[in-house]
Amino acid sequence: MTDELSPIRRVFLLTTFLRWLGTGLTTPVLVLLLTSRGIDLRGVGLVFAVYGLTTTVSELPTGGLADALGRRPVLAAAAIGFMAFDIGLLGSRDLTGFVVTGAAGGLGRALASGPLESWFVDRARATTPDLALRPDLSRAGTVKGVALTVGALSSTVVTTVAGGSGWGGLELAALPIAGALVADLLLLIVVVVALREDRVARGRDALDRALRDIPSVVIGGSRLAWSTAMVRRVLATNGAIGLAVVTIELFWQPRLAALIGSTARASQVAGLVVASYMMASTLGATMARHLPPRMASRPGPAAGGMLAVAAACMVGLAVAPSGTWMAVALMVIFGLVAMSGILRQELLHEWVPSSRRATMLSISSLVSQGGNVVASLAIAPLAAAAGIPVGWVVGAAVLATGATFISAARLPPGKSPLANAAPPEPPGLQARPRST
Repeated sequence: MTDELSPIRRVFLLTTFLRWLGTGLTTPVLVLLLTSRGIDLRGVGLVFAVYGLTTTVSELPTGGLADALGRRPVLAAAAIGFMAFDIGLLGSRDLTGFVVTGAAGGLGRALASGPLESWFVDRARATTPDLALRPDLSRAGTVKGVALTVGALSSTVVTTVAGGSGWGGLELAALPIAGALVADLLLLIVVVVALREDRVARGRDALDRALRDIPSVVIGGSRLAWSTAMVRRVLATNGAIGLAVVTIELFWQPRLAALIGSTARASQVAGLVVASYMMASTLGATMARHLPPRMASRPGPAAGGMLAVAAACMVGLAVAPSGTWMAVALMVIFGLVAMSGILRQELLHEWVPSSRRATMLSISSLVSQGGNVVASLAIAPLAAAAGIPVGWVVGAAVLATGATFISAARLPPGKSPLANAAPPEPPGLQARPRST
């Protein structure tokens, strides 16, 4: 069984790395790129809101498509969406262009939110039915953190080597975006070549059948999310985290530039800041598979405690007097959020059957993007009027509320965090038969 699982795990981890490498390259300079091209904070908030709204609208249909059609074609489409996002960032010069680009990125995010993890869980459980999920989810979280860190450090190297004038007709903040385009092209190639599925619908007729199946798959997944209290708790917490994290992502780059006193200098050091908190995120994901048994057996309360501390550190972020203290606060916040994320994903997978897995991950991402939209449309104007620290305090309060939700979540009765069998299909939620 181990020999059968090893190649599946390798493909999963390689694809996870490429999935997040482009994000690591883009994150340190995204807001700086927009502001350097004349977009103010309200405009930046609008772009983020369109990204989140597009993701929200697309989440359930794309998750249902992954469950009905197959994981690989949907993930390949996500890679194409990421490439469109990169190209849009490189070419846009006004708010309209960036809004369209945000929509392309949101669609790519929706397409990517469930297929890869669902593919791995299904393939791994097919070879090892009693496989404990937390170790491999933790490994994937570690690889994600490494990819983001490598991307952020590469962003710093590129902007530092290029100096203050950019290179090849691209300004300084646009250079890492070009690298992200290459990374996302590699993602597309790996998905097409290496990701294998035993049952994949092919051809126009199969696509038509899959599209017809989407409503029933989405309705079944939504019914499961609404009817299961533990799933509701995980989803509510994910929404709170989505709002808090986007609140940080919206403001930390302008705040850093204000503390340093130079946008150009901020472009050069932003990658180091991202690398520092992504390294902390990597460490948090790694530590999740080495938790003491008492914490591992109670993932809900453990995750709640981590998020409560992260909320307190977010208040500290609001009063940080320098870029160095900002980086320290970000490291603690993202490390704890990543560690809690493995526990939250474990809880979600154990309450969800295979036929609804991608749909439920899409619902989870949808709720997170709902937090994105609220942060972009409500907290961005608040921060523009009252100051960035005020926006961060509001985000911290929402994150603390999420910590209370997840603290009461438990594994299904009889489940062990060390040996987990796949849950049965809930009554009335069986998927319609699908042709291949």
